[in-house]
Amino acid sequence: MVTLKHVTVQSSPDLKIALNQPNKFIAGQTISGYVLRKSHYADSDACLLVRLRGHTEWVMQIFNGTTSSLTRSCFNFFEDSSESVALHMGPLHIPEENSEWLKWPFSIVLPKNPRQGAFRNVHEKEISYLPLSEASSQQLPPSCVWKNFDTTRHTKGHVEYYLEAGLIGSGKKKGNKTYHASQPLNMQLTTPPIPITDFSTKHPLPFRRKITSQCLIPGITKLSVGQKLQKVLVSSKVPHYTFELHLELANLLQIQNSNTIPLRLWVKPIWNLTSEMVQGVPQMVLVKRFVLNLQTKISYASRRLRGSKERIDQLTHVLMDYSSQAVLKDHVALKAQGERLEEDSPGPDMLIVPVDNEHPPLDLGAALGIHAPRATSGELSLDPTFATFNMKNQHSIEYKLELAIAGETRCFDGSESVLVIGPNCN
Repeated sequence: MVTLKHVTVQSSPDLKIALNQPNKFIAGQTISGYVLRKSHYADSDACLLVRLRGHTEWVMQIFNGTTSSLTRSCFNFFEDSSESVALHMGPLHIPEENSEWLKWPFSIVLPKNPRQGAFRNVHEKEISYLPLSEASSQQLPPSCVWKNFDTTRHTKGHVEYYLEAGLIGSGKKKGNKTYHASQPLNMQLTTPPIPITDFSTKHPLPFRRKITSQCLIPGITKLSVGQKLQKVLVSSKVPHYTFELHLELANLLQIQNSNTIPLRLWVKPIWNLTSEMVQGVPQMVLVKRFVLNLQTKISYASRRLRGSKERIDQLTHVLMDYSSQAVLKDHVALKAQGERLEEDSPGPDMLIVPVDNEHPPLDLGAALGIHAPRATSGELSLDPTFATFNMKNQHSIEYKLELAIAGETRCFDGSESVLVIGPNCN
């Protein structure tokens, strides 16, 4: 069984940590608060410390038939000495009848980078996604927790930061011992103060397709037996229509952004590769099916992994699964109810792709109300894109599209990398 212990709030009248601000921090920010104690205490030489800790850790159980192997990997970001603050050293007495909390204020600056000294004892042959010799120049990753179970392996991991307080007695008096308290910290990457509206869109190479059908000719909606035979025999009497599908995709996503994700498309006819009899004839292009997924790729590296020193987990967030068949059923139902609809109407709410430059592209994100997922959705969690020493979190947008033209269907699919950032800091 894969186990990975997470730091939780550890608090009691013996010792606790209280923060002065909401538990949401970015690198370089000052963490302030109090270490408190209410219980009776007496020691001639007590030491009260608070320190900042942080690490990236994962554990993986790989199954091989009736046997399995367990691999762990952990990198600490800080040294104890560099991120520790002494709050009290010397005699300390809290009366037995005390009812008030005794407070010691503290402030610790959350570093912008890992401490190079924390990597002194890392094995020189350890595999890392980031240069270990330049650890102090790397960005600290955000807090996150993840797990993935399948038939071949179970994986749990986290990046966590926390404060740890310790009250250490001199031991000269019987009953004196060390008391501990802990407070997890929510470390985030820097994000804009408001939800982004610029998704840094990009344009993949266009798709070129060809339609061959007599239905390209105006007035022909159904084929006769003879026309079907001509089509099967690829007769020169059957016109063809060549076009390019152009896409505009988001290159940047923000978790929990209320703005829709842009995904624009339009069709450009290639007239010099189109039959003369249908050149200049406008064609209706309908979206028949559209699937949009956000793929998360989590990579793990360690010299202790057998064979390949890297393992990869894939998680899928379904952003949209649209089918025009559901819309067409509604269209038929309206007709059955006596609604007056044109026979050649594409149906209510059908998605029509513009075929010229005179009309704006069809934005499927706006038309279908597609948004980036929340940080946690059901069993899936979504974390920003980042890389650290023993793991990295990457994302891509995967799309599948079916278009209908003159009764024919053409399919398109692709995948593009995307940068995912955290929710706006407000």
